Amino acid sequence: MNLQFKPGQTFAEFMSLNLDMFHKEMMLQSTKGLEYLQNRDTNMAAVYDVIDELLDLLLQAKIDDLVLLGERIGYNIAKNGHPIPLIMEFTEGFRKCLWDFQYVYHQHVEVDVEDIFAFQRDLAHGLDRFLNHYFISYTRYNEEKMNAQREIIEDLSVPVIPLTETRSILPLVGMIDTHRAKTIQEKTLTQIANLKIEHIIIDVSGVPYMDTAVVGHLFHIIEGINLLGCRATITGIRPGIANTLISLGIDISDKVETKSTLQQVLKQYMI
Repeated sequence: MNLQFKPGQTFAEFMSLNLDMFHKEMMLQSTKGLEYLQNRDTNMAAVYDVIDELLDLLLQAKIDDLVLLGERIGYNIAKNGHPIPLIMEFTEGFRKCLWDFQYVYHQHVEVDVEDIFAFQRDLAHGLDRFLNHYFISYTRYNEEKMNAQREIIEDLSVPVIPLTETRSILPLVGMIDTHRAKTIQEKTLTQIANLKIEHIIIDVSGVPYMDTAVVGHLFHIIEGINLLGCRATITGIRPGIANTLISLGIDISDKVETKSTLQQVLKQYMI
């Protein structure tokens, strides 16, 4: 590497003088990451600004600022949908280039070996702190995103549809496991309270099977509906579900009205 050096300058000054070369060498060490960014039409000036900020904070040993930078970059990388290995390649390239530039610098400057080791230790500590909080922030963002998406899916899986001002229908479709049963219970009771529903029709004709735990949750849902002063009607109970109720000794006849089909209820209330 053809690096410039001026007698008496510090390593930070040496890096500032050769910053363009540092950028170039680092990109040569990060070919896959560079290709990825170029294919995404990424603003490379912004990438270099982050590299320069990281370098400046490392050389000044500003640990708290490195933590904040790691959190900010982790959030932005996750938000823009970039893969997590992207930062790993750039970090490895950054480490190697920084070490190479130190080697060249120390060829011109006499430094005690212990001072070199101390300097390397401080740089490694700062970079590790940056990376640690980068990964925490990256992971936290994706977990929050997944939780938000899960909540949307759960809301869609419990579609309380108003039929009149006081009467609604809850059509349940597909397999219901314990987690979904709990979600149905929470969302249904909340909707009954919010919409001031007086009569809810729960159609389970689209549910092929319920195990004993889920049937137990269904019983709790009915109890909760009654406690809210709402009347419940269940339609479409399949023979398998009826057998499960019988085998568990659960009698819901005094707590809920049952009809064989949804059409019967709609006809009864002329809906």
